[in-house]
Amino acid sequence: MNGSKDESIRAIQLKSEILAYIRKKKEAYLSELIEEFDVEPSVLIKILNELKEKKLIRRVE
Repeated sequence: MNGSKDESIRAIQLKSEILAYIRKKKEAYLSELIEEFDVEPSVLIKILNELKEKKLIRRVE
């Protein structure tokens, strides 16, 4: 029973670590886009939202 609890705790920790990793990569990616295209963050978000509405990309956060 203790092994199952440990596995459950590890699964929760792993999900948290993966989410943090994805957020970090997303922030780096957005920063790279801002730098590459020399746009303000608000302009980039507007463009990404338009692409999302046209279903050319899935999500913008």
